[in-house]
Amino acid sequence: MLAYIIRRIWLFFPTLIVISLAIFWLYVNAPYDPAEDELKQEEGEVTFMDRVGYEREYDRIRRKFDLDIPSFYISLNSLSETDTLYKIRGKKYRQTLSRLSYRCGDWTRVAEYKSNLEALEGDLYRMSVDSLTRKPLALLKDHVRDLKKYHDYENLSAVIGKIEERVTLDSAVMGLTPRHESLSTSFENMRSTGAWWNNYIPKLTWNGRNNRYHNWMGGFIFFDFGDSYRGGTVNSYFKGKFQPTLTLSLISLVITFVLSIFLGVISAMYKGRWPDYMISGILFVLYSLPSFWVAIVLVFYFANPNYLHWFPTYGLGDDYNLSWWQAPFLNWNHYILPLICWTYGGLAILTRQVRRSMVQTLNQDFIRTAKAKGLSVWRVAFKHALRNSLIPIITIFGSALPLLIAGSIVLEEIFTIGGMGQLLYRSVAGNPDFPVVFTIIMLMAFVTMLSYLIVDLLYVWADPRVKLTKKQ
Repeated sequence: MLAYIIRRIWLFFPTLIVISLAIFWLYVNAPYDPAEDELKQEEGEVTFMDRVGYEREYDRIRRKFDLDIPSFYISLNSLSETDTLYKIRGKKYRQTLSRLSYRCGDWTRVAEYKSNLEALEGDLYRMSVDSLTRKPLALLKDHVRDLKKYHDYENLSAVIGKIEERVTLDSAVMGLTPRHESLSTSFENMRSTGAWWNNYIPKLTWNGRNNRYHNWMGGFIFFDFGDSYRGGTVNSYFKGKFQPTLTLSLISLVITFVLSIFLGVISAMYKGRWPDYMISGILFVLYSLPSFWVAIVLVFYFANPNYLHWFPTYGLGDDYNLSWWQAPFLNWNHYILPLICWTYGGLAILTRQVRRSMVQTLNQDFIRTAKAKGLSVWRVAFKHALRNSLIPIITIFGSALPLLIAGSIVLEEIFTIGGMGQLLYRSVAGNPDFPVVFTIIMLMAFVTMLSYLIVDLLYVWADPRVKLTKKQ
């Protein structure tokens, strides 16, 4: 048994690594740039110093979230693309340059075009704005922004033609002609290259330990979950969120399993009679009701001042100094409605499982033998039949354990419970807070692996015929 536990714990590490790689891949490829969202640079008359300040702040935010270093230990690119694309400011701009390098096949030509484009942009922001230059500069800045968005040669050629027309005909910006000529030349060089075969020649680069995945996993192992996109650390967001979710989930889990086992045994013992029909009918009705609708109805009728107003309308109480085991007793009225919604759905499912398993067990030979020995019906049911019927119940118990971390997104939002479910929902809604979201997913993955081990151990306890060693 001990050897099996050690072996399973040892397997946690490669499993967690595989899961972390999948989650990190989603994290890296999320369509969101925290620096761009936080700064939200205004369009219009932006001076050169404003632009410099924006770029410095942008770089600072990227350094804060490790966005200025490679994503992984190795990088696999084609010869047509640079392995330092992550250093370029702007997620959409990086995507544009990546597509241009694929179309061109030669990153050196794309880099030359990029350099001239940024030089032209810098000159635009350095020029003083007055009555003569205000309109042409605004138009030229719009054209430069278009060049950073387009990756097809037709649109790029059209925009560069508009820039040429503007700097040629408007004397206020005629001094930008050399910059435009350099940009136009580099664009023509890029368009005429066509080294498409470089897209199919792989290039492997070793980035070392200074990469985002290494820093992310290193912090996660030591419970340092990094910084949130919305300010502060992820750890600070978790503070005070575990307790309400864990308390509600644990109480709901205990109530669900105790009641479902009792009702399932009763239903199986009276199979085909009125207690069985009554329990099955009530549970069928409960199972058909969506939890969010039940929650809304309960709040409307039992927490509404215009109706019964028996329970508080939201939250789990205002006394945050109470421990996790004191709060349910002293603030019991806050817990009643959420626990009803947390419990009834699982109660309906689990009771049916207990009934089905008990009916099968009660028809076996060892149960008939126990009855023949003169044991009471209830003693046979709870002492002999129930333990042999626990395998499907234990399986469901294992699948419910991760909910101790995640909670219920819908119910926590309806009852305004500041738990992990509400945190997960609000981290996804609006501007997503991916460090919080993916940390919760990682914690759920770890609890899921732990639940599998607990379920295996409970299998052995419930049925001694189950062996965890290789020898059967």
